[in-house]
Amino acid sequence: SGAVAFGKQKLAQELLMSLSMRETLSPKDHSRSGVAPLLEPRAAAAVGQSGLMSLYDAMFAQYGVKIAQVSLAWYSIIFDHLTELTLKFY
Repeated sequence: SGAVAFGKQKLAQELLMSLSMRETLSPKDHSRSGVAPLLEPRAAAAVGQSGLMSLYDAMFAQYGVKIAQVSLAWYSIIFDHLTELTLKFY
């Protein structure tokens, strides 16, 4: 997802910024391409989600549109649907 990609990019950049000058100047490759596959997708998504929302906010603000995020779990959707069906029969 976009949040995972955004988070991987942000975490890889943080890792590169945290290297010492000696590590940065060593001939060993410290490119982002070697770091990104090591990052756990759920952790990357958690980091990337806030950045992605900030990006969306900036983009939609140009058109005067406010944005929001709603997090839903699959069971809350199913439970609400079943409750609605049950109430229709009574």
